[in-house]
Amino acid sequence: MVTLILILVFGHYGSINQRREGKRIIKVGIIDGVSTDHIKFKIKKRSYISNTQEVDNHANVVWSVLTDGLEYKNIQCFEYSVITSDGVIDKRNLIKALDKAKIDHLNIINFSGGFYMDDLEIEQKVNGLVKSGVIFIAAAGNTPQGIADFPARMNNVISVGSKNSKGISNFSPIKKVDIFGKGEEVRYHGEIYKGTSFAAPYIANKIIAYSLNQDVSIRKAKKEIVDFANQQGKDKKD
Repeated sequence: MVTLILILVFGHYGSINQRREGKRIIKVGIIDGVSTDHIKFKIKKRSYISNTQEVDNHANVVWSVLTDGLEYKNIQCFEYSVITSDGVIDKRNLIKALDKAKIDHLNIINFSGGFYMDDLEIEQKVNGLVKSGVIFIAAAGNTPQGIADFPARMNNVISVGSKNSKGISNFSPIKKVDIFGKGEEVRYHGEIYKGTSFAAPYIANKIIAYSLNQDVSIRKAKKEIVDFANQQGKDKKD
């Protein structure tokens, strides 16, 4: 099992490679709730839920973690709001968001949500995005020592569990998890948060940063990060 918190990140891919001031532009999207915080990044928003006034901080914290230390001139941000303030996700709204994300030609998607049961239609949509070159990262859920949620547990999705400075978080799944990131002691505006919801954008952030800093593709950065984490996990077992 992989247990390493990584400090690496991804770049750009294929025909959607763009440049601004000589630097690659990475198009990153979150499928989450509705953000309200004004970060330095301009966010193109599309909401599929009606209670947009009933907002908690979930999406705000995700954006805070995902964009930490990144330069706005290298990032284009997209937000697809499907998670209501009480944590409910309507499958139909998620499918609409996945369709729109494909039209927007993103490089990397963070989904800090999930389901207990598999869904064939959602699986097909996610597969289509990944096949087109998108890196899809999903929170593994908060089932202690259990199996990752869907779609995180899909083979071509990066499933992210949570760990702290001492090891795997006591609320994190361990089965069908590809990598563990910081999901505890996440600070935002004086409050402290925890969950794999925030471990996932932590990994997304490291992938993006590595891609830009090393000037490698998103896919190459992802492969190097996951392979390195797997090797570290193997070394700890040996």
